[in-house]
Amino acid sequence: SMRESLGAAATSVPGTLQGLLQSRIDRLSPPVQAALQMAAVLGSRFSAGLLSRMYQLEAQSMTSEEALQELEEKGFLEADSDGTVEERRFRHPLMQEVAYGGLLMMVRKILHESAARLGEQFYSDRLDAEAPFFAHHYWRAGLKVEAAPHLWKAGHSSARNFELLTAEKYLSRFAGIVEEEPAVMGDATDRAEFEEVYGKVLLERNELEAARSRFERLRHLGESETRTAWTAAGIMYTGHVALALGNIEEAKDLFEKGMSFPLDEPDIQLVADLHNCLGNVYSSSDDAIRALEEHGKALEIRERIGDRRGIAKSLLNMGFVFLELTGDLTRAEEHFHKALDLTREIGDRKLRSMALNNLGRVAIDKGEWNHALTRFRRLEELAEELGWPLLRYVSLRNQASCEVSLGHIDSALRNLRTCTEQGDDMLVPSERFFVRSILFEAYLRALADSRAHAVLSEAEEILLEHGLEDLRDAFLILKGRWLAARREWERSATVFAAAAESAQQYEHA
Repeated sequence: SMRESLGAAATSVPGTLQGLLQSRIDRLSPPVQAALQMAAVLGSRFSAGLLSRMYQLEAQSMTSEEALQELEEKGFLEADSDGTVEERRFRHPLMQEVAYGGLLMMVRKILHESAARLGEQFYSDRLDAEAPFFAHHYWRAGLKVEAAPHLWKAGHSSARNFELLTAEKYLSRFAGIVEEEPAVMGDATDRAEFEEVYGKVLLERNELEAARSRFERLRHLGESETRTAWTAAGIMYTGHVALALGNIEEAKDLFEKGMSFPLDEPDIQLVADLHNCLGNVYSSSDDAIRALEEHGKALEIRERIGDRRGIAKSLLNMGFVFLELTGDLTRAEEHFHKALDLTREIGDRKLRSMALNNLGRVAIDKGEWNHALTRFRRLEELAEELGWPLLRYVSLRNQASCEVSLGHIDSALRNLRTCTEQGDDMLVPSERFFVRSILFEAYLRALADSRAHAVLSEAEEILLEHGLEDLRDAFLILKGRWLAARREWERSATVFAAAAESAQQYEHA
């Protein structure tokens, strides 16, 4: 900027970076400014061909190619990283933000509409693939009805790829449009698919009440349209919400109710899913035999119909039973590795993350802390890619458990503080308790006795508030260790004896 205006530089340099950038934009000639503003509307990376079409809507004193060349020479834009002439990008994201922010709202809307309308011709051979482009520009132009089909396609695609943050953004916008203009999705089959897809995204994002609402809509739609499979699916997914809330009996009743519907061969995958759900209920109730029986039925159906994703899910669930309920680490690891290989083949990142998490837990039980830590760090990366915050906090908690065992207390404390400060509202009560358990251990090893005691009190509050009786033995072990650290040997022995009694009561070997 100084080089462009040396004479006044000493007295007129703006006080902020944004002001400096705006002053550079203001010094551009009108046709070059127009090209820059259009580029800003198109985004940080854009097609020069599409910008050229927008630029030609009004008569200009220079061509779009000349305007783009000047913007490149002055450092505003550059060719995209792959070196193509067609694609351009802003040299710095802030430059695009300032150029976009300088536009009047009405001008923005006009340019967004122009981008969308011209884009329908420019991208005519790949309209579905460019659904996010059209969804964004029609939405920004205030043309919600035009945006609707693209929002649905973009949201559905993001959900299929388990890009949860993106999927929720598109689907929530689409849901608002449907509420205002029901005709944009008049077909009942499409509406049922939308309620299921959106509900599952909300469930994975741990927005449980919002998810329940969507699944109840699916159920009511099935009843009104006499579509048994929709009704059963709505009931099943509502059971998933109940299970996520820790309401095991409610979940069991819902899954059994879903199983009671007469489902034909075309709906056989739903039958497998219901067996899977019941298996999870029995796992939550520590009934390994019935859990394996239900998961075995689900696996048999999925193998018969060639449902590879379902097969991976069944392998994960059976591995979980071997890991948590029977203590058979060899069979657990075998099932998790098979599931991991299958998820890589089919490209399912959600199930791959579950396989990584479970293999990390097997490594913990085998005392292979560094190996487990590697698994959990990769899991955190996947959680970031997927926009799945709950998974990220679970991975951080598990990393901290490994780090405490390895003596890396500083790293463990950083990860655990992230869990308590950012993830507490998202974690279920039992997970919050386990975070405090590891945090207690970290403070105890760091000889921070007062902090260890404060965390122990938090763990007890969670235990009592949520009635987590099956975790009472785990809490008593923490309390006994606290007393032992204070050399209160008799009280410590009494508490450990109570922990052993509680563990026996709940058959916690």
